[in-house]
Amino acid sequence: QQQQQQQRSAVPLRFVRAAKQDGENAQRAFDDTLAWRKQHSMDTILYQPAPHFHLIKQNYPHCFHLRSKFGEPVFYEKPAQGDIKTLLSTPGLTMDTLLLHYASICEFGWQCLERDDLAKSVTVFDLQNVKLSDFAGANLDFVRKASAFTSQHYPERVGHVHIIHVPSWFKRKHASWSLHAFCREKVPCSPMFQAFHYLHTLIILFFLLSSSISNLEYSQRIC
Repeated sequence: QQQQQQQRSAVPLRFVRAAKQDGENAQRAFDDTLAWRKQHSMDTILYQPAPHFHLIKQNYPHCFHLRSKFGEPVFYEKPAQGDIKTLLSTPGLTMDTLLLHYASICEFGWQCLERDDLAKSVTVFDLQNVKLSDFAGANLDFVRKASAFTSQHYPERVGHVHIIHVPSWFKRKHASWSLHAFCREKVPCSPMFQAFHYLHTLIILFFLLSSSISNLEYSQRIC
């Protein structure tokens, strides 16, 4: 019993909070994450060859860029400019490849940009020019699967999610289609002034004026 208590004390606080203080569920979730990390060599993924890195960046614009006014790393995505279908037609590039790429981005954020195990991030989704058809097929499948594994293996890491350039037809339920339950409550589909509350004005303006987020490299992969 004492050994079990010692094992449970080693479970990161994030997992305990995500399990709503349930020690058994927290331990089980943490064990699953340790197994997942070992299976995919997550501790060294940033040092492994990534032959499709630039191709994925070009066809699914995303980057880390500076921090929020409260010091949180800020991650930007432009789903409307993504072309998952084209990526999946590339020889040797599968959905698993895309998901591992996304996992490597998470690792870059928490291994290099912010090493505090209790730190959280801010995510900005830019829906400019998004179409209803973007919420279907390979695009939707990728977003759902990426959201699922990040919620499972990176619990309590999402501080705020802001959706900007929201089209008039977009409803909160559309976010529900693609985002995992863990962050739906953190998605306000808010007007720009609410995003300004969390982000530096300069960051937002720089992002909005960029012709392509793919030009904003989030830094070298090796720190």
